[in-house]
Amino acid sequence: MYGVLYATSFLDLFRRPHRVNTTSSSLTVIVDSDKQYLFLVSIHHPTPPLRDPPWHHDEVRVIVPYLGPPSDYAVVKMIPNERLPPRNLHKVRVDKTQATLKWQPPYDSPSSSLTYAVHVRDTVRKTEWDYKVITQNNTVEYTLKGLEPGGRYSITIRLLNMSKEASFTLNT
Repeated sequence: MYGVLYATSFLDLFRRPHRVNTTSSSLTVIVDSDKQYLFLVSIHHPTPPLRDPPWHHDEVRVIVPYLGPPSDYAVVKMIPNERLPPRNLHKVRVDKTQATLKWQPPYDSPSSSLTYAVHVRDTVRKTEWDYKVITQNNTVEYTLKGLEPGGRYSITIRLLNMSKEASFTLNT
């Protein structure tokens, strides 16, 4: 019998993992779409383990099915979908004519460049403009220039071709 242990952090993986048991060599586990998970596969033996593993007393070592070497931790990167907006959007600096914003992608460690649509609306003058930001960085910092002193701006940021966005109101 195989056990699949999974959690959102190494600490939870060892202290209180979610667990699914199966006799099959394939298994689908449904998880929250906005989180990243670590997975371990273990085999259950009827004999007691040689040493107590930190995650559970009735499992010996983590192995690949068919008695291979110990498995590596597997990190599942989330596939972006329309429900994942950029995270932690905030201002870094605001001057009279420019502002620097910072945010993170919807999921950690993008493996390829991500394209963001930055929409700026001047709520006083009722004008709007758009920018495109392309980056592979895990933290994005972008400076909006040409702002009016004493202006009020509504800013939305989303991954290109996605519907969910992060928003921010800014006063210069």
